[in-house]
Amino acid sequence: MRLFTTIAVAFAITVSSATTWAKPPAGDRPWMITRATDHRECSFIPAAKPADLFAYKNSKLWGKGVKALQAGRLETARKMLGDAWKKISTDLAKTFATDQCNEELIAKTLDSHVFKALPDAIPSSERFVPPQPIMLAMATLDCVSGDFEKAGLALLTEHLDQKYMAAAVALLYKAGKRGLAKSFVPNRLVVGDYNEPLWTAVDSYFLALDESDDDALNIAIKRLVELINEGIE
Repeated sequence: MRLFTTIAVAFAITVSSATTWAKPPAGDRPWMITRATDHRECSFIPAAKPADLFAYKNSKLWGKGVKALQAGRLETARKMLGDAWKKISTDLAKTFATDQCNEELIAKTLDSHVFKALPDAIPSSERFVPPQPIMLAMATLDCVSGDFEKAGLALLTEHLDQKYMAAAVALLYKAGKRGLAKSFVPNRLVVGDYNEPLWTAVDSYFLALDESDDDALNIAIKRLVELINEGIE
């Protein structure tokens, strides 16, 4: 049973009133992240698979951030990945926001950022989003930095997957965006494959957080983590 999210990072995180970072001893899972109680909700975020994340080490735009992440330089990694996404999303936005339909520019931009073996961005609904392993790493870094809202919003890009949505909703609720969080809870009468155990666990988490019941909160977090990670390799 996994109580804490893992991502492919060669460090361990220990968060306290005086934040400290330390690399763990070598082992089978050197990317394990352990979090202090105040950041236990970060365990809702599904893990980025090591091979998928580290495949981006040589990426022109994502590479520096991934390497910093691998080296355990968290704040540097967070900034670099954020800067990379700002450039990528700006390039794509400028290309498609033009008043003139420049097919040559569109094709060039898509070839540069999307249509390649390791894309810088992938289509999602009516916009582009970071590739899933990058998105998960960014969300985890935001979460352990205390930005639960940003982490939750990042997970909304996987809006067709109820497990990602449950994680997003829980993090938004933790961030105090409770009305917004509840607006993303699916209607059991509308969603054909409504995952009742998952959303019941989300409701239990909401209640424990509302009542500031730490024992109930620990139980709710543990149960929700189990359900989110169920079937995820």
